[in-house]
Amino acid sequence: MTLKDLLGWSEYEVGLEHYKKSINTARAGTYYRPLVINSLIHSLCHLSTCHYLYDDIDSTVVTASELCDTAQSLFEYPYTEESLAKFRAGTHGIDWMDPFIYACQWGAALGRWEHLSAIASGVLVGLEYRRLDSFYSPAERELFLAIARLLQGASFSEVVESLTPIAKERQKRVASVARFLLCIGTQDAAGCTDALKEHCKVHRASSRFRERDITYAVSGIGTFMFHFAMKCGVPLTLDETAGLLIVRLPASSREMERGRK
Repeated sequence: MTLKDLLGWSEYEVGLEHYKKSINTARAGTYYRPLVINSLIHSLCHLSTCHYLYDDIDSTVVTASELCDTAQSLFEYPYTEESLAKFRAGTHGIDWMDPFIYACQWGAALGRWEHLSAIASGVLVGLEYRRLDSFYSPAERELFLAIARLLQGASFSEVVESLTPIAKERQKRVASVARFLLCIGTQDAAGCTDALKEHCKVHRASSRFRERDITYAVSGIGTFMFHFAMKCGVPLTLDETAGLLIVRLPASSREMERGRK
């Protein structure tokens, strides 16, 4: 039984063929290059999730790897003075929060931590242009920037000040991530596990999950949380709800991805 079946999704709701076509459409884009790249990242995330729902691990790895490479090209894009001026004027603000968390999700699942460090550096170098994207809160922006700093090599003590108020946010899906990161800093495995379980519970209760939004079929931030904890030496225990929402690829697939590069 595939993950698609366990979650109760139909073939129509997954939309595999639709997202295959959307990849070709995104690649064919001829408009402002960063927008083309941004669109492609979204399509690659959708298609990676589709493959994962069907337990097609090889295709998941190939598509997710392309997503990571494409995300790096977005955050390392060589903006000209003219395009930067348009950024300042607000006419070419490029959404960055979705692409960043998609890269964190699939990069963590693939174990591409050096790659994520490079992407995080790109996020922080262009900090003045990292506007607040639609559908995100100011607290989420600060949370993502704290994650970028950690990926770039900052110590947990350096992000405690920014994470502490976020951990007290009324939005549980945001507060749980901040609490999780604070618990990693103190090697509190039980606290990390509780925070991840709460995040996955809120994720599953969200309208986007219930309405079969493909980006919510699994938890992007939850996947990053799980693998980041493991990287930091904090073992986690997943319950059934969290287990279905966290992308976990077999070790053999990671070896395949390394051999592909």
